[in-house]
Amino acid sequence: MVKKLSSLIFISLISSLILLPTASQAASKGSLGLGVDVLPSKVGEESIIGADGSLWFLVLPGKSGKRSIRVNSVANVAMKISINIGFGSYRDGEAAYDDSKKSDVATWAKFSESNFSLSPGESKVITLTFNVPTDAAIKANLATMFVVGTALNQEASKAAFSVNGAARVAVPIFLGVGTAEQIAINFKILGTSIRNVEGKRLAYIRIQNTGKTPVAPSGTIKVQAKLGGISVPTPIKVQSSTVIPGETRDVIFLVPAYIPNGKWTFLEEFQQGPVIQTSRSDISLTKPSIFTKANTLRFSIVVVSLIILYFCLTFLRKSKSKTENSAKADSVELEEALEQIRRRNLRSQSTKKSAAKKAPAKKAVAKKTPVKKAVKKPAAKKTPAKKSPAKKVVAKKKATKKAAVKKR
Repeated sequence: MVKKLSSLIFISLISSLILLPTASQAASKGSLGLGVDVLPSKVGEESIIGADGSLWFLVLPGKSGKRSIRVNSVANVAMKISINIGFGSYRDGEAAYDDSKKSDVATWAKFSESNFSLSPGESKVITLTFNVPTDAAIKANLATMFVVGTALNQEASKAAFSVNGAARVAVPIFLGVGTAEQIAINFKILGTSIRNVEGKRLAYIRIQNTGKTPVAPSGTIKVQAKLGGISVPTPIKVQSSTVIPGETRDVIFLVPAYIPNGKWTFLEEFQQGPVIQTSRSDISLTKPSIFTKANTLRFSIVVVSLIILYFCLTFLRKSKSKTENSAKADSVELEEALEQIRRRNLRSQSTKKSAAKKAPAKKAVAKKTPVKKAVKKPAAKKTPAKKSPAKKVVAKKKATKKAAVKKR
């Protein structure tokens, strides 16, 4: 049984090695890849809304605003790059896209280059300019910039590469039409809570956007003991996802393991552009329960594995005992067969010996028979006398034939 199992495992391993592609085969196929970096804003009011790392604009009606991006090729084939403006929105703090819709501000956008090519590893800086009409409404506008890369020489590359589909990067755009006062930036911290999730201590800081501009504030949390002057020397730095006006989002971060359990105070500070909000939260850190979903799953897997191992060992032992019992039964049966053969041999030998002892008596009887035959010899001699008349008849016939011959 063990040999069969090991042979099956060996066969499956060999088949998997045959079916899987080798590293050289996988490396020979081409791949597409793009990266887009939003460059910091140097002039204008974009810095007021904290747009250095985001493609955000703040433009007055009748004016224009510029931002730059860097398109990087991380492909191993030459690519053709195309850039366009599409519809954009936010869903659960993440950018959402819909290619079937068009943004209202798409006609205001102009790229320094919207179609160009990149060699493997090459990068290029592109400028995006929004020319806002003089009659544009004072409001916040959302859009999406799509950067798409396809193989430059698709037909030629098919011979040496296998390139499927296209690489696409979507970058959210916020275009605020108006001044910083008109497109107000404002948010507040609603509260902080601690939850033990899967054996980890997670902090949830809820932020509400009360302004007219999407915000993604960065925060710093200082931790100090509630009843003493002990504090954690290194502040915890966090980054919020984008919160659109009128919505709330949780900034979730892992409480470092070096902070012991007990009562602590979180001193929180979040900033978006010129707006800074602070909050103080008293929290209690407790030891996470070991009975998490992951641990329960691991424990269940271990228990099931042990049960399977137990039954496998029991089955192997039973099969081994059956084999041993069958071997013992075969040996007993063989011994019984040999014993029967030995008994038959003994019986045949005893029969031959008894027959050999009775043989001389029979020979004595055989010797007497010639004496009886000798007594009956006179009767045997009479038989020739009976045949003599026949001879005479033959002689007479011969004489008759000779007489007939003489007469002729």
